[in-house]
Amino acid sequence: IASKGYGDLWICDLLSEVPNCRPLYRHPTKRYFYPPTADTLGHYILSGDIAAGKAFLIPLDGSQTRFLDGFDFSVPATALSPDARWAALGGFSNKLDPPSSLIRIWELETDEIQDLVYDGSHEIRGLWFLPDRKVLASSKTGLRIWDLASDDFEILSERAHLNLGAFDSSKRFLVIDTPEGVTFWDLAERTERILPIPSPTMWNLDLAPDASFVVAGMDNGEVQFHSLETGATHLLLGHEKAAAGVQVMAGGKKIMSASIDGTVRLWDVPQGPPLHTR
Repeated sequence: IASKGYGDLWICDLLSEVPNCRPLYRHPTKRYFYPPTADTLGHYILSGDIAAGKAFLIPLDGSQTRFLDGFDFSVPATALSPDARWAALGGFSNKLDPPSSLIRIWELETDEIQDLVYDGSHEIRGLWFLPDRKVLASSKTGLRIWDLASDDFEILSERAHLNLGAFDSSKRFLVIDTPEGVTFWDLAERTERILPIPSPTMWNLDLAPDASFVVAGMDNGEVQFHSLETGATHLLLGHEKAAAGVQVMAGGKKIMSASIDGTVRLWDVPQGPPLHTR
């Protein structure tokens, strides 16, 4: 698991007998990092810079950090392909005519670059790799799927979609933060529905590998479990401050949560009727 503080990235082994955390990278100017992302093979951590127009690609084998750039301001959206071959960055570039938002696809072995230009300033919030050489992008003006083979895109929605999102193992189903509430997408059917998870008080969310439930970390320390099969909501209580990170563990039987109170908790997936109600 990778975590961030002001100017620092840390990596922690939480499943060993003695949990071990160590500093992974310190920002040269102690600036703020955007939330880091990783490839499924565990080769890299990628995190955007809040002001310098670049992202930091940090190899986990101890080799030298690389800088992926091409933007003018912050780089709020980053993604790594599951095979650790491609990185995607989202930001804004004044070098384009006219100046526009930009998605830059970086081939990490050859440094080949592919640029996908938005029509104007759309403030890209989130990026995710999909199968068949496609990338999903969220912004204040909607949700798009870009085809990297053709540089073309499909608009799924024109309402605001934000930066918190998660997929099931097949990459068919998506949960994503929107101002109206967390939205559950079926990308095969192109359908959506809003879930009873309030956006303004949520810090993070994840989707089960089989798309059977969603978990969300909340500002008050609650971890909310929402069954997509029954509609039941369970509250996992124990954190004293905001539950800033949540993750469904491989296999879908355990849930991990991390809080700004300095604790990490491991939960069994709830069974039966909810134990707590509001």
